[in-house]
Amino acid sequence: MQTGSGRADSGSDSESESDDEFYTRGPATLKSARLHVAATSLVASRDRLRVAQRLQQTPIEQRKQTLAAYYRQWQNVDVIASEVADSRPLSGCRFSRDGKLIASSSWSGTVKIWDADTLQVLRTCREHTDRVTGLDFHPDTQMTDASAMD
Repeated sequence: MQTGSGRADSGSDSESESDDEFYTRGPATLKSARLHVAATSLVASRDRLRVAQRLQQTPIEQRKQTLAAYYRQWQNVDVIASEVADSRPLSGCRFSRDGKLIASSSWSGTVKIWDADTLQVLRTCREHTDRVTGLDFHPDTQMTDASAMD
């Protein structure tokens, strides 16, 4: 690069400094959380790969027969209950691990917990101002977690 005086310039110090790598030490809890996420993700990934490999080894005719059996089974499913869950469209619905509760989320920002047997609302949470985009039960408890557009 030429400077105003016609001399070659190798670049400014600030440009070369901005390309340097740097390390900021994080807290031990961050390291622990990242190790946990990595271990969980790697196990889930390994399991998905094993299922995919087994599926690839299954002859196509056997897969077709299995899918046909599922299709026949689902043709016999009937609706046994219906419930209007909110004034706006629902964005999600999940059963608890034990099947006793149902959580529903809505575009109104509402999350409701229902008794799966009676379809009675047990709890209504109006913590969000915009639509709830997803929800799930915590694996170890009856607590729910939701994500929203707000």
